Amino acid sequence: MSESVMNEIPEIIIEILDYEPKHRRYPVDTLFKETSEVSLVEFLEKVQSTNRFDNLKYLFEVKNVISESNTNSLFDHADFYIPYGHALLVLVEGLDKFKDYSFHLHPNAGIRLLVAFNTKSKEILEQLSYDRCALVRAEVAKNPNSSDETLDMLSGKYVHQKDPFLYVRQFFESELNTSETSDSGDLVYNLELGECACNKTDKNKKFEEFFESQNLETPPIATFFERDISNYGNWNWATQPFPHRMQDYLLESVEYLKRAIPDQYSLNHAGHGVNSYSLNFRCAIGNIAILAQVGWGGVYMDSKDQSDKWDEIQQVLSHILLRNSDFESKEIKMRKFLIVYSDFRLDEPELWSQSNQVWKKLDYIHDWDQIVDYLKQHNDLDPEYKKMFVPDDED
Repeated sequence: MSESVMNEIPEIIIEILDYEPKHRRYPVDTLFKETSEVSLVEFLEKVQSTNRFDNLKYLFEVKNVISESNTNSLFDHADFYIPYGHALLVLVEGLDKFKDYSFHLHPNAGIRLLVAFNTKSKEILEQLSYDRCALVRAEVAKNPNSSDETLDMLSGKYVHQKDPFLYVRQFFESELNTSETSDSGDLVYNLELGECACNKTDKNKKFEEFFESQNLETPPIATFFERDISNYGNWNWATQPFPHRMQDYLLESVEYLKRAIPDQYSLNHAGHGVNSYSLNFRCAIGNIAILAQVGWGGVYMDSKDQSDKWDEIQQVLSHILLRNSDFESKEIKMRKFLIVYSDFRLDEPELWSQSNQVWKKLDYIHDWDQIVDYLKQHNDLDPEYKKMFVPDDED
């Protein structure tokens, strides 16, 4: 972005605040089309220089964290760049005027951070409480419009849920014990910002080692998932910290997967007691979301039988994913199809279909062959992509 336009940002802000739309040099349509990017830190400094905002304390704390901290501990956060036109619409114009633009689903984490700061919508805040970026979730924690349920989840009121990042939890009234520890199978609770899913990290070697050591099939992992995957505890690998593994185990994540969500990948082992445990696979890519689980690891379970069941399911899911998933998408969106399977909670695999934001369970689908056939007929893929995975005799 040119320095001259950067220096005009304070004037643009004052025009938005003081002038009628017809007298502005940068009307809404112009700003929405302006996608030139600027450093989030520089943008907030320009906003601060106007002295027109008296409620930006916490947002400026984010600026200070990014600009003053050791960049080695922040990684990609230190290079947060945002489209300034969208940022001005979110922060200055006000979100109520732009509901159709769905800025809370913006692919840029910096824009979603500004939404989390400025929105009054409890529904949007609840959705952003699952965001991949710890900075965004921290803004949700600070927003006075967040619901008690959302805050309870982030702060750790529930036994099996709390945000794993110290930066997020520090904004709650209860005193934070930074020396707290968790059970070996639970979520890692003291992560620093450098470990946020925004940062590009190497694939966790223990991910493959675990499944190889147990002679278990691993669901296909695309290169962009491999790049983003993190270890959130013992037997818990994912591209984002939420939903928590216990939400997967209890199938509570099904409702989450019906919302507008980012691409994601999670493999974990969860349960309770001595015999109630499962391997859980959650994925969203292209038009498809999946939550599948197989009982595994319980004291009284037949390990060979359960491992065979897991391998069988993964082979089917691999077939489905390789033939029905588009390339990486940074878009946060509702998927068209949702597959849900549990060998101990459900009698048969479920296929859900979404149209106009309404989900319907296809009750006439009863087995995997029917799911594969249905997706083959109804999931439109880019022809060039399809050629990469589907042999000609299958077209």
